[in-house]
Amino acid sequence: MVNLTDGYSDTIDKVNNFINEGAYSFPVYYDTKSDAANTYNIYSIPETFFIDSNGNIVDSYVGSMSEKSLENYINLLIGGQE
Repeated sequence: MVNLTDGYSDTIDKVNNFINEGAYSFPVYYDTKSDAANTYNIYSIPETFFIDSNGNIVDSYVGSMSEKSLENYINLLIGGQE
């Protein structure tokens, strides 16, 4: 996960607390200089990008997404069933 951390409304400490409270185990990277936001033209948060093993964006989704929808996208990306 890449977190667009501006240091004001969203800080690394706040994000770490959220991750710890939710007991999430995925890695989190902090975009404190808006490099990812600028590279991927992110204008809405949350936004999910599905990137294949070659680094190509194969799809994206703007807004919050259900766990089932996320699983379906991932399964399609890795060649599984929907």
